[in-house]
Amino acid sequence: MLIKIVITVLAITCSMLSLQAQNIVTPGDVKTKPLVSINPEEDAVINAFVSLGYYRWMMISESDYMGLFTGKAAGAGFSHDAEPIVLKRYGVKTNVLFMKFGMDYFSDKLSLPQAKTGSEDVDASRDEKARQLKLLGGVKLGPFVIETNVIFREFNSTITSKGYRDYNGTVTPLIYYPKDGNPVSLAPGDKASWYTKYREYDIRLVMPSRYFSAYAGVKYMVFDAPSSMSINYDSWTPPYTFVYGSGDVLAFTRNRIANAFIGFDSDIPVGPNLFWHMGFPISFALPGGYSVKSGLFKSQKPPLLDYSSISVSSLGDLSLQFRTAFFSMKAGAEYGFYYSHVTPRNPILKQNVSFYDTLTHTTMNVPAGEKVDITISRIELFWGLYFSASLYF
Repeated sequence: MLIKIVITVLAITCSMLSLQAQNIVTPGDVKTKPLVSINPEEDAVINAFVSLGYYRWMMISESDYMGLFTGKAAGAGFSHDAEPIVLKRYGVKTNVLFMKFGMDYFSDKLSLPQAKTGSEDVDASRDEKARQLKLLGGVKLGPFVIETNVIFREFNSTITSKGYRDYNGTVTPLIYYPKDGNPVSLAPGDKASWYTKYREYDIRLVMPSRYFSAYAGVKYMVFDAPSSMSINYDSWTPPYTFVYGSGDVLAFTRNRIANAFIGFDSDIPVGPNLFWHMGFPISFALPGGYSVKSGLFKSQKPPLLDYSSISVSSLGDLSLQFRTAFFSMKAGAEYGFYYSHVTPRNPILKQNVSFYDTLTHTTMNVPAGEKVDITISRIELFWGLYFSASLYF
């Protein structure tokens, strides 16, 4: 169904571009220098660019998301306290013969790019709220281009606990298991450090044309971040005692996801040297391509073609662009959406775990070594407005 929707969007866009091409007013009709290519910066030997943007980043708890439709929903609740971020972005790209290279970096500070930190943990006292380094590469093969991208990204912020709400409406402290150290009890109003540390490696086949380019590929993502975790526990205790409990906690996890993706970029002429640019990719998890690790439990690696996980993401943009043969300006909006939901295979607790049981309305303590059922979910949004300028030759 998802693929059918994307194909429909691609077909509609192609039709729009065809109609635009029939009535286009070319730059030669006015007193401006004609463009040999409608996107000369992509073909330039050297292309340097700078950008300034105003962005928002938000994590949403699954219970709060469900509460949009059902009112106050049961589960772990928190509000994400990430302030609006003013990002400075700069980079350079080059085309040498049939090869393409580049670097793209942004941060809320004018700092030097770093591919990694000296520690797996993000320092909550660091004054940077966000940074990303993107390394670009590509090879032209006739009418096609094979591109590779490597991304290192960090977001740093805090959350405010709303507590854990059971089905009776009772609110208790939310338990958070960080990567290291003892669990933390977060009463409503308490704050905790919250961040995402992300790496991505992708390869894609691009099919470029004058007004429309389509692409498809695969990517491998690794991100370290706190996640919402639901735990279900049941056990028979001789002679005939049955113990059952269910509840939510927050816990640090390392997630590894292999995704396939498809997308397109289009340029619709709206005047001399002026274009509407639109990009829309969508990514979805490959069966068996999602595994998760945590200090709370150990689990088996999912088998090939395993359907116990869901991962969907999309990063798109819409901008108005003015281009000449050596200079361009862009103003627009872009977004990122990430959703993941995974059920680890046969998890066994590595340490004692406590959570508030929604049935007995008491705190349940489950000892290390016990088998449990676990589901882990994340909902993440990123959006903003930007202005950029490029100089190329």
